[in-house]
Amino acid sequence: MKKIFLILILTLIFSIALAKKHDEFPSNMTLSELAEKTKIPIKKLKNILSLELTTSETATLEKLMISQNDIEKATQKYEKNKNSYYGGIVLVGMLIVFASLLTVGLIISQLKRLQIKEKKSVSTPQGKITASQNISQNDIVAVITAIFLHEMEADEQNKLLLTWKRSAVSMWKAAGKIDYPNRTFFEKK
Repeated sequence: MKKIFLILILTLIFSIALAKKHDEFPSNMTLSELAEKTKIPIKKLKNILSLELTTSETATLEKLMISQNDIEKATQKYEKNKNSYYGGIVLVGMLIVFASLLTVGLIISQLKRLQIKEKKSVSTPQGKITASQNISQNDIVAVITAIFLHEMEADEQNKLLLTWKRSAVSMWKAAGKIDYPNRTFFEKK
């Protein structure tokens, strides 16, 4: 039983190896299908195969005179330099981020040069009043009056809450004082 199982596994491995060997790229495959199958971007594939960038993506391998050996060399070359391609993308991304941070930093540092109007303040018995423009006497009187009326209203609200405070109600005690229909029915019996 073990020998049969071992022979079956070896046969399966051998058939998979043969299938991969015969899984070469047919000559009627288009350039875009080749790029999809090899997982190489189409522009990079054209560059590695020394094709012009204007070459049609629907052109077949036979029409472009690309051999199986050329495809294998192209995939090996791409796999060999794959990390350098990603490294370039990462480097460009980092440069963009640092350039934008530098720009934002310069803009923020220049904000102090903007003219900001000084705020003028007046101290009163009711509090301190601050404004960005010149304050007239009428404005000061209006603000003091508004503050005084607000304080008076708040005091009256507090007094009203103290006067009308609600007493706690126990629902158990209240339930004994109310006549429920079931209670009156059973009391009559």
